[in-house]
Order: sequence, then structure tokens, then C-alpha cells
Amino acid sequence: MIKLLIYIIPILLIDPSYLLGKWKLTKSEAHLNLIVSEAFLAGTKEQQDKLSKINNLYLNNATYTFKEDSIFWTDVSPSKEVVIEKYGKYILKKDTLFVFDGEKFKTYKFLLKEINSNEMEMRIIFSNGDIARSASYFIRQ
Repeated sequence: MIKLLIYIIPILLIDPSYLLGKWKLTKSEAHLNLIVSEAFLAGTKEQQDKLSKINNLYLNNATYTFKEDSIFWTDVSPSKEVVIEKYGKYILKKDTLFVFDGEKFKTYKFLLKEINSNEMEMRIIFSNGDIARSASYFIRQ
């Protein structure tokens, strides 16, 4: 029980100032898992090429920039196959990051598993409360 408490306490005490600045994606386990999945491999060459292009656009361009209570990030439009700029507000509550999309009535939730002044690990929290097994890793720019 004591070992568990030692592990949990640092996670719950994330300093919000660590988020400030620009973060660049270095690795996305979900996106890497996608291109080796049975569904991907079962697709046609055209489907695989399109999905690979969209996947690479995200992997090469994903950033999050935190400023006080505002957030700016990049995403990919699958239909247009281009990188798009997004903005919104965010709140950090303990180890959970809430991102409120400025263009849609949508909230994204992430578990910050690990964060320090140079590196950050995030996992999506799905609407049912489940936490993604795959993590995304970022470095400060």
C-alpha cells in the first residue's frame, strides 16, 4: 500500500506551470499501432496509402501550445488531408487535462502520466472514463 501511495502522490501534484509553452509530438503509440493493425493490413493499397498519409501528417505536425488558460494545437482533417490549427481553453485538475475546443461544443480529457520541464506523456480519457492504453509523448520546443 505504501508503494502505491508513493506512486500516486507525485501524479496528483502536477505543477501547472510545466504545461506552459509549446510541446511537439515525438511518438504516438496509437498511431503506430494503427499501421500494423489487421484492419489496416486488410485494406486496399489506396486505403492504406491514404491512411498512411493522414497518419504521417499527424505524427510530423502535432503540437500543443499552452498559454495561461488558452491552448492552441494542430490536428488533421482526414477529408481534406491537411493539417488544421485548433484553439480553445484548458484546465488542469490534479493529473487530468481538460481541453475545451473553441470551435465545437466538445471537451477532450487527457491523463498526464508523466510531466517534467522537458517531457510529457498523455493518454486520452474516453467519454466512458476508460483511459487509453496507448500514450502520446511530447518534448518541449
